[in-house]
Amino acid sequence: MKKLNCFDLDGTLTQHRSVLGKQNRAVLDALAKKYKLIIVGAGDAERIYRQTGCYPIDIIGNYGMQESRIVDGKFTLIRETLTHPDRAFFLKNFAYLREKYGYGTFRGETAEFHASGMVTFPLLGTKADIADKLAFDPTRERRRVIYPEVVDLFRDYAINRGYKFL
Repeated sequence: MKKLNCFDLDGTLTQHRSVLGKQNRAVLDALAKKYKLIIVGAGDAERIYRQTGCYPIDIIGNYGMQESRIVDGKFTLIRETLTHPDRAFFLKNFAYLREKYGYGTFRGETAEFHASGMVTFPLLGTKADIADKLAFDPTRERRRVIYPEVVDLFRDYAINRGYKFL
């Protein structure tokens, strides 16, 4: 018998960095009557919590580097693991990939370095418009082209493909 339901947020319960809608909130409410619910996401746990409209749900954020719970009705970060990636290594390799695959034009920064140690390589840049992100690669074919080389360049790291990575 199932006792736990886990959800992703961006691209599952919501569009990328969009607010949780009434319909999906109602689904969570119905499920919460019978099951324990949790969101497992790539983003910061507190950002995920705010994006849900402060929905009372446990969250595992930053690919498992954060854990939060609602304690006495308040968002509470109960575990956070921080690490520092080699920025020069990532920036050098991201520049190489942008040059080789034609992603030299982007908005904002070429990468995001998160306190958890997670590094994001947004092909459209850190300040790309949400509409551009959603329209960019709906079949993920563009990401698939460079994925084998990304895996090779970053073979000592866990690689996740998503809207923000690749």
